[in-house]
Amino acid sequence: MATRPPVSLPKLSRRSRILLIIAAVIVLALLLGARLLDTYVDWLWYGEVHARSVFTVQLLTRIGLFLAVGLFVGGSLAISLMVAYRTRPMFVPISGTDDPLARYRSAIVARIRLFGIGIPVLTGLIAGASAQSDWQIIQLFFHGTSFGQTDPEFGNDIGFYAFDLPFFNWLLGWLFVTVVVAFFGPRIANYVSGGIPPAG
Repeated sequence: MATRPPVSLPKLSRRSRILLIIAAVIVLALLLGARLLDTYVDWLWYGEVHARSVFTVQLLTRIGLFLAVGLFVGGSLAISLMVAYRTRPMFVPISGTDDPLARYRSAIVARIRLFGIGIPVLTGLIAGASAQSDWQIIQLFFHGTSFGQTDPEFGNDIGFYAFDLPFFNWLLGWLFVTVVVAFFGPRIANYVSGGIPPAG
């Protein structure tokens, strides 16, 4: 059965690339500008109530979570994609018309670095932005204290359920997300590269 010729993506002119870069910078400036303005207003407010150290701890915890979770999730995906790329089949079997990616496979492979770097970076940014909002769980874990009373079922101090258990649940949740992302990432990459034939 004859296959369709691969479709190559149109090349952008220099002027189009410059316009896209300018548009991306403007959008990024608008997004970050609003966030930075809110942060500056909060910094001023905390200073007025003489609690700027509280705001500093919150800000540093958010930044730390953003970097730690983003690097962990994005890095795990990048490593799994790298392994999938290096173990890809050297010769892809000829696909029929039932393969929805047959026409676009060569275009994706031609920009493999863009996808191989961009997808983990985007995933890490999303994961980090989501994790940084849980800064209170981290601070409760680091500043937990004993309640001086144990539960009758397991013999743990009540403080364990108020300070430690939420952190462990949070940690297990992100470990699960990382495993899922690192598991399905190479499967999708193998399917795109032709290592996994389409069902049918």
